[in-house]
Amino acid sequence: MMQPETESRVASTAVRQAGTLRATDDVVIEVAGLRKTYGDLVALGDASFSVRRGEIFGLLGPNGAGKTTAVECIQGLRSYDAGTVRVIGLDPHSQAEELRLHIGCQLQQSALPDNIRVWEALDMFASLCDGPADWKEASGTRLQEG
Repeated sequence: MMQPETESRVASTAVRQAGTLRATDDVVIEVAGLRKTYGDLVALGDASFSVRRGEIFGLLGPNGAGKTTAVECIQGLRSYDAGTVRVIGLDPHSQAEELRLHIGCQLQQSALPDNIRVWEALDMFASLCDGPADWKEASGTRLQEG
């Protein structure tokens, strides 16, 4: 006989697989029928999945499988041809500005100059936020500027 907790997870999984999500699932990312094409090339075809709060989730596949395209669509960085995407209840396409206030992302390739000072990097990252916390006050330490 299954334990109640196991039964709950099994039922939740079955409901999620059927494409019907319950409020108790605490879904933070929901993707249904996501499709992206470039001319005749199908970069991403009919992807569907959901991620619940606290769940560790990964997209696996060979190069060209559409992993990066999916993540870019989820973040609102790329438009898509069909399907629906919701992140914390927001549509990344039509509510991208609001969504970006709540998520952070690291793109595949990024680099800072080799000789950048810590305070310069902190100033740069703080400038990306609307009304950021004062990192100088929050750090409790004094970084030498100049």
